[in-house]
Amino acid sequence: MSLRDQLMQKGLASKKDVRRVEQELDRERRGRDGNKRTKAVDEASRAAEAAREDAERAEAKRAARTAYAVARERTERALQIRNLIASNTVRAAGPVPFCHRVPDAARIGTVHVSLPLAIQLRRGDLAIVALPSPGGFAVRVVRRGAAERLVEIAPQLVVFWNADPAGTLARDQQPLVKDWESSLGPHRATEADRQRWSR
Repeated sequence: MSLRDQLMQKGLASKKDVRRVEQELDRERRGRDGNKRTKAVDEASRAAEAAREDAERAEAKRAARTAYAVARERTERALQIRNLIASNTVRAAGPVPFCHRVPDAARIGTVHVSLPLAIQLRRGDLAIVALPSPGGFAVRVVRRGAAERLVEIAPQLVVFWNADPAGTLARDQQPLVKDWESSLGPHRATEADRQRWSR
């Protein structure tokens, strides 16, 4: 016989009291069971949150490593290009203007070289390259080997190079050197000009 039944037989507890006690016990039991469920749900959500944070940290580390590798590769490539141009630069100062395209391709640039260098540029023995600098680009004249290498790694920096010089200029020929001054500005007509026009 249970304790409840014994208390009811002896008259120490009524049915009402017993029912009230059972209801309180049921509430406590339900609360404990509910707390167990909410604790399990809370633990699962905490575990999922921790896993998500770990994944985010790992992804951030991966992205940082990738960004560092890209920046390092870009720096090494820029240094390689700068060293290649610097070690193969030919002094190019002279009276002959030599036209080339500019890296931004919006205009034509001119570099003044000596007559022998102009011949070598036409033959493809030399090339004109643009060296990146903080203010834009600095133009340099380099040897053919450097131009060939630059075409492989940074073709946009080669602004003039006659890679296939066949038939352009024989070694004994020289380019036309302009020994007169031309001007597109307005000028006054002389008496000789007027006589020629009147004929």
